[in-house]
Amino acid sequence: MCVANPILAATRKIPKVPFKVLDAPALQDDFYLNLVDWSAQNVLAVGLGSCVYLWSACTSKVTKLCDLSSGGDCVTSVSWTQRGTHLAVGTNLGETQVWDTVKCKKIRSMRGHSARVGTMSWQGHTLASGSRDRLIFLRDVRAKEPFTTKLQVRRVEWKLERGAPVPKTSSSRLGKRYERLKTRYEWLKTCYELLMPPAVQNARFKICPAPPRPPSLPLPSRLAGRSRSGLNYRLKRPAL
Repeated sequence: MCVANPILAATRKIPKVPFKVLDAPALQDDFYLNLVDWSAQNVLAVGLGSCVYLWSACTSKVTKLCDLSSGGDCVTSVSWTQRGTHLAVGTNLGETQVWDTVKCKKIRSMRGHSARVGTMSWQGHTLASGSRDRLIFLRDVRAKEPFTTKLQVRRVEWKLERGAPVPKTSSSRLGKRYERLKTRYEWLKTCYELLMPPAVQNARFKICPAPPRPPSLPLPSRLAGRSRSGLNYRLKRPAL
């Protein structure tokens, strides 16, 4: 008598072959574009060239939502709302459109970006659109203004998260690389805390409204009387 293992029986089986294959001849091969999105209504939206097509997984029906070829534009991103009845379409010319997929009708068109809109995300009635011009617009579709908040990406920084697993073999190449990055991160953190004023330290965020950059930042009061040689000695970089 063979008894089935309950642990193995509860394991999820992931199929190795697709259950449906759709033709997408004009799908752009670009990592920075988001041309496919699945809605809560089980409808797949795909941007192919200058057109957006909808495929229903329940009925296998294909619907052509829009065609931007008349304006010399093409689709660069698509994003469904949480309910899955409206679709946001980003274009190569920096335009953000909102479409009613039930009536196949464009509800609104919003401008502001000077380059392609590569990513979008919904949160209730607010649509966030990110473009290649390094700007992020928060748009409330209920308001008359094209956007309510303008954010600028000033820089991108990688950080080591707390609780990240440490490689067990410190003698390996990965372990040595991890130790060097950790030492460099602690050194940069010390330099930042010594040189930056408390007002700047409390305003550490990655994406923020771009204020006018000050010509220079004053040294903290605890470092005002020290010489430059003393600063260089204290901030001496450790040997890696």
